[in-house]
Amino acid sequence: MRFRAIFLGLASVLAGAAGMAGAQAADLVVVKPKRGPVAVIIQGKIDTGDSLRFAEMLLALDEARQPIGMLALDSPGGYLGESIAIAETVRRRRIPALVAGTCASGCFMIFAASPRRLAARSARIGVHTAYTRSGSSDRGTAVMASYAERYGVPRTVIGKMIATAAPDIAWLDRRDIQAMNVRQR
Repeated sequence: MRFRAIFLGLASVLAGAAGMAGAQAADLVVVKPKRGPVAVIIQGKIDTGDSLRFAEMLLALDEARQPIGMLALDSPGGYLGESIAIAETVRRRRIPALVAGTCASGCFMIFAASPRRLAARSARIGVHTAYTRSGSSDRGTAVMASYAERYGVPRTVIGKMIATAAPDIAWLDRRDIQAMNVRQR
């Protein structure tokens, strides 16, 4: 029941904030309810320095003794290294993750790292190969696939990741979502 309330509240916050994300870095926002744990929202393109900003935000919340109840994601992705650094923090701290809108590319890695994944039925979750400015990166894709396997991502989804050259995106279907043990509302 608590997750349902958080889910509905964050879904409405994300819907209201659509289009507010800056072009240079993801917006990192803390939502503090009257009672209970806080929620953190990552919205927009994940860029250089975002993993450090995320870690600093979590440290400040720890110092204020404000536990995180949910991480809400709404991002087209961004830099792979930054995304994996955030994903590793999410995994280590066992932070539940919610997608109410779009979560693709590097954002998918953050979502996949969460031990408790929730998504709106209308959410769009997508994957593709890693890429650099000069094109697809086999090495980056191998790293991404390795982390995805570590996070328990099904082989069928990893297969879509490897087979879909960026900037194209393979959107996960209902079977993929179910195979990833995502709770949908």
